Amino acid sequence: MRKRTKLLIAAVILACAAGGGAVAANQYLSELREARAYLGETSINGVAVQGMTPDQAAQILLANPEDVSVSVLENGEAVLNGSLPEYGVNVDTAGFASALEDVFAQQTHNIIHALKANYGVDELTVDIPYSIDEKAFAAKVNGAGMSVERTPGTDAEIVFDEKKKLCYIKPEVDGNELDDAKLQQFVRGQIEDAIKADSFKGKDQAGSISKLEMEIPEDVYLETNKRKSGEDLQPECDRYNKYAHASITYTFGSETKELDFRTFKDWLKFDGDSDTAEFDDEKIDAYVAELSDVYDTRWRDRTFTTSSGNQITIDAGRNEYGYWILGDEEEEQIKEDLAGNEPVTREPIYSQANEWGNPYYLAREGVDDINGTYVEVNLSAQHVWFYKNGELIVESDCVSGDMSKKDRATMSGAYPIAYKEMNVTLSGGEGKEHYDTKVKYWMPFNAGQGLHDADWRGSFGGDIYTYDGSHGCVNLPPSVAATMYEYIDVGTPVILYY
Repeated sequence: MRKRTKLLIAAVILACAAGGGAVAANQYLSELREARAYLGETSINGVAVQGMTPDQAAQILLANPEDVSVSVLENGEAVLNGSLPEYGVNVDTAGFASALEDVFAQQTHNIIHALKANYGVDELTVDIPYSIDEKAFAAKVNGAGMSVERTPGTDAEIVFDEKKKLCYIKPEVDGNELDDAKLQQFVRGQIEDAIKADSFKGKDQAGSISKLEMEIPEDVYLETNKRKSGEDLQPECDRYNKYAHASITYTFGSETKELDFRTFKDWLKFDGDSDTAEFDDEKIDAYVAELSDVYDTRWRDRTFTTSSGNQITIDAGRNEYGYWILGDEEEEQIKEDLAGNEPVTREPIYSQANEWGNPYYLAREGVDDINGTYVEVNLSAQHVWFYKNGELIVESDCVSGDMSKKDRATMSGAYPIAYKEMNVTLSGGEGKEHYDTKVKYWMPFNAGQGLHDADWRGSFGGDIYTYDGSHGCVNLPPSVAATMYEYIDVGTPVILYY
């Protein structure tokens, strides 16, 4: 072959030297162009294309980009699929075809090149032009768009089993989150390398691939996927289980509030290897303060709906009825209860005993400490109602403290019945103001003021209290006082308002 090529080249040179070379060469090249086929031993990008037109060569040298599938694999399974265009990869097939035309033109416009191709080996390279739409590529290639959900890793942790009242170690879970920037760099590199290596040839070409697959490498995963093991947590878990069974169920009528390990775990402080915990006093104090904010009702502004449907507010300073949690005592009791590591059900420790040993409250249902049982006194209307468990037991006109005399007006507010007693002599005042009054039914509620019968009065209600009122008590007809005394309990709230 080489000998023949040399002879032909020499013949052409001699022909040119003889003066007719230019005409012969042009005629020869013209015939080649008309044939529209690559010459002799021509190869482009490693593929023999002799005898093919540029259009035919284009079909075998480059597959249709839409027929090329790109798959990202994880543990051997595809988690992201799509054609080249779906990855934002734009292969310039028209530009590639134009480049093949340029190669053909080189062979058919230069006599030396043509002879070499026709009688020798002409190995050519034509780059595949392409571009990548960055936005489309980034939108396609990311962890969130894959078929496998991406989850962060979680450390091993001590978990409280609410039903068993015990702690156990929940194992760590390694995550599978990806660094999208590294993932995109990897996938892009794989695609570009395949394009530059002419891997996407047409059908039946050696070395061609119609499906590019790539396994996600380890360095694309976030380092935070690897989480802390639970091996070192066991001693701490064992310590916590010395307290985890403890709980306090507070009762507020039928309403309850539970204090269990989920809340008090952070109150425990262990020193060294000791299994006995110290309690964080500040955190217990904060918990009791929160409990008080919700459930304390004494010395707080009180909103009350009257029998006529109006809402009134009793200032905190005159609201002496209700529940008041004793902070220090409650905090110490909490420590004792939790150290026992057993469930406890109880009320909070309230301030409850007046000087007669009776409570400042009667009953509650959640935050409602009146709960349908109370005495209501409208001092402006001079009328009294007594309700028990939501039922009106008795109502009547009354006479309250004398408004015309200094310090005799009945004080408004909310007060508990301090005690009740029959056949009592009420005494008070000095000098001419001194009095000794016998009553049958005595139900005191505040500073010597109380509810009682007044059989010396011929009438009740109206404006009597403005000129001939009591010394501060609420005077009732004897039959009304008798009924009230029979049904009323110590601690029942008395709500008085003008």
